[in-house]
Amino acid sequence: MTFVFWGFYEASVGVVKLYYFTYFVGDQSLFVFNASLLYLGRIFGAFSLSTLVAKVDNKRTLPMISFFVSGVLMVIMTFLPVHTQIGLDLYNFMTFITGIGGGLGLASMFGMVPDTTEYSQHKSQIRAAGFISSFINFAFKVGMAICTAVIGWVLGYLGYAANIIQSPTVLNAINICMNMVCGIVLLVGGFAMIFYNLDKKTYAHMVDALENTRIENKK
Repeated sequence: MTFVFWGFYEASVGVVKLYYFTYFVGDQSLFVFNASLLYLGRIFGAFSLSTLVAKVDNKRTLPMISFFVSGVLMVIMTFLPVHTQIGLDLYNFMTFITGIGGGLGLASMFGMVPDTTEYSQHKSQIRAAGFISSFINFAFKVGMAICTAVIGWVLGYLGYAANIIQSPTVLNAINICMNMVCGIVLLVGGFAMIFYNLDKKTYAHMVDALENTRIENKK
């Protein structure tokens, strides 16, 4: 579920952000700087994973916190006065922080995928690493497809047309899609992580049980 929501968020950041700066902010040249801050934050977040993951008992903790914090910030970003310098500076700063959360959260989730391979093997006696990896990527693509379709339909219905002055309704919709909707999606994705109960102790027990089964099968 979280990978679906992340795919939705990723598509929005990749598509709507350009519209956001072009039409809502009114300066397309600011897009590159803001996007650079986002991906710089992701790099920082991803590299911090190796240090932070050792401090938690359940790998869900890091993406859950990251998505909650990033989601709240993005909801707040909806209401920032980005047409003023201080509002724009705050928006860029919060973008960098959400980038850290995104990098840390996504790296954490991909680190959790191999653990679910052992979990499925322990439960069903079938090692389905390929299927799990494929399913995760499928979920991510589903989220991206839903975002692209839904946001495109919404903006088209409200009267969006490229390279013209947009109506206030369309501008508000772009702002809401870029920030509030993404924030809510991240919050829901973080909430979904609550149901991931595979902590380090449980994982170690499963690995031991699988090893014992392997040894028994060799006898």
